Amino acid sequence: MFQIAININELNYGNLPCNTFAERLKKAKVMAGFSQRTLSIATNLSLSTVNELEAGYRDMLTKDTLLKLLSVLDKNILCDNYCYFILDQEKEMKNLLHIYNINELSTLLNVHRTTIEHWRNCKYQVSRKQYNLISNLKGHEN
Repeated sequence: MFQIAININELNYGNLPCNTFAERLKKAKVMAGFSQRTLSIATNLSLSTVNELEAGYRDMLTKDTLLKLLSVLDKNILCDNYCYFILDQEKEMKNLLHIYNINELSTLLNVHRTTIEHWRNCKYQVSRKQYNLISNLKGHEN
């Protein structure tokens, strides 16, 4: 006889939409069996932070918050390309600066060169809007 292991959460929630971070967070949370409250406790994030992220009210996701969520949630569900970029921002920015000099990059992204330096040193985090511009640049590298 064949034995089939069925994850009841996968069966119930596997088809939830995953187009936004809020939708991916909700899916990852329910697939792992967490409520907002238990996720808050497990990650040491405030309940209001979890609620605002899941509702889509927070546009800016910090690396620290993402790492806390990834300590208990499935990276394959939660992360999109922007999340992966945040996790490797320092390396990604250094790679870009091997292709473009800092003045070229600041002009292309319409930010001051010190912003680029702060991104490279991870003092500031790249916003999703700026990430989209960077992605377009990376698409033209080849």
